[in-house]
Amino acid sequence: MAPKRCCITGALHYVHTRLCRALRWVYVGELCLLCQLRQASIVTSPLLVPLPTMGIPKIWMELKQVEENISIISHTLSAGFLANPSGTRTMLIGIDASAWMHCAAANEKSGHGNARQELWARVERFLTAAVTLVFVFDGPGRPGLKNGRRICKNGHRLTGDFKKIIEAFGCAWFTAAGEAEATLANMSSVGIPVPIDIVQSDDSDCFAFGASAVLRIRSEDKKNFQASRYSAADISQTLGLSRVDFVLIALLVGGDYYDGLGNCGIATALGLVRAGFGATLSKAIEGKSNNAARHALLAWREELKQELQTNASGMLPTRKPALAQSLPSSFPKLDIIRLYLHPIVSEDIPGLVIQRRMPNLNALAILAERLFNWGHIAGIVKRISSRILPSLVVTTLITSTLANDHGQASPRPPILKRIERERIHPSTGNIREFRISVALDPAILNDALIGLTSEHEPIGSWSETEVTKMRVWIPASMVEAVDRSWVLDFRCGPAVGTKTSQKIQGGSTRYTAISTTFRGHEQILIMSDSDGEL
Repeated sequence: MAPKRCCITGALHYVHTRLCRALRWVYVGELCLLCQLRQASIVTSPLLVPLPTMGIPKIWMELKQVEENISIISHTLSAGFLANPSGTRTMLIGIDASAWMHCAAANEKSGHGNARQELWARVERFLTAAVTLVFVFDGPGRPGLKNGRRICKNGHRLTGDFKKIIEAFGCAWFTAAGEAEATLANMSSVGIPVPIDIVQSDDSDCFAFGASAVLRIRSEDKKNFQASRYSAADISQTLGLSRVDFVLIALLVGGDYYDGLGNCGIATALGLVRAGFGATLSKAIEGKSNNAARHALLAWREELKQELQTNASGMLPTRKPALAQSLPSSFPKLDIIRLYLHPIVSEDIPGLVIQRRMPNLNALAILAERLFNWGHIAGIVKRISSRILPSLVVTTLITSTLANDHGQASPRPPILKRIERERIHPSTGNIREFRISVALDPAILNDALIGLTSEHEPIGSWSETEVTKMRVWIPASMVEAVDRSWVLDFRCGPAVGTKTSQKIQGGSTRYTAISTTFRGHEQILIMSDSDGEL
């Protein structure tokens, strides 16, 4: 069901919208945070309420120079499916499951929907892209304190159901030996216990743990699946920051394990890093016993204090004599440094296989019936046909492409019925997409409903009308990889329109670019809203 507009109408709607955006309230569809308190809806946005800053405060602003804004659909298509560095035709993404659960629980506590529903929707949304997901849960070896709070070692209340959701969608998960984000960083940098291409996290401490690439999700709604990508190589080349530099910044400004120096700002911390104190911090402790390391840190601390007083390197914004005088005698703490540089991480895990698999529709249906108010027969079938169907088609295309890669040529999957039209749309990064008519066997839907506790009638009559209407937008490159001749037949047939959403502004006249394909050749028409102008 389409989202309803905000409860403020007429001329006040504009003012209301601008006010909400100024206050950084997040919209789901056209519902603002205020209006969601009045209307129950399915939550698909990852963050609806403010959460405590994870990692180093204000560091993301300093990383703006290397931030790459991407469309998840477009980026995973090019970097995963087409480039295929892992041989899986997907981008391998590691996710901190605990962070997702804490975010969902916070949203639920503030009155924004169902936490389990949010977790379900996020996995569901990700699987519309060319990705393989692996979720990592915090393990028993994680530190007892984080963000100044004592950590409960009994596990999160959402853990059991979230693992079932992950498995039902065909994704992998495992429990780390310690902090999930430390193991994820290790997976991205050295490939242990399994290699991944990128870590999905909002916690900047990932860089202090050595992550090679980090993905921050900006929006997960239907019209805008966007993220920011950060590469450790770009950070090193452009900003000159290494892993140990992030550790020093966390010690000075504050991070997950230490509150930092109260009167040290990010500019001062970056100045000390550029003066070389990150590199000398690492040399002071590496390969030394605890006693020797503590002795070396005393000398390092005196050098740091001298720099704060004099700004001899010229890297600080100004001299900081007050900060030098207030420097705690215990700074820096060796145990905190080693939590970052030598965290407890998972080693090889026998039997752990990371691959893209088909969702288990029956397992999803049983979970939905137990967890959600839409978990009745009609609601489940509608969810499969509208929200889960795109991931079924994408997984089918990836599987067929992998078979072709290995010389096992296979016919076009029967689920692909007909290419109806083509488009270029900003919601998916302006890639070419086909509108595919899907032939979903009604028996698949019937099998998905086996084992439900509620009685239900056969869905034959429903399938006669609704199944024939199932259509999905799929990247054209994925379809071409499976059956190029089918695509050629479509493009070489009668003139086929390709919709675009790009508006060209020129003075008071608005122009629309329309791309068409005729007999294999692309043609661009520029049309205006002036009478008779083409």
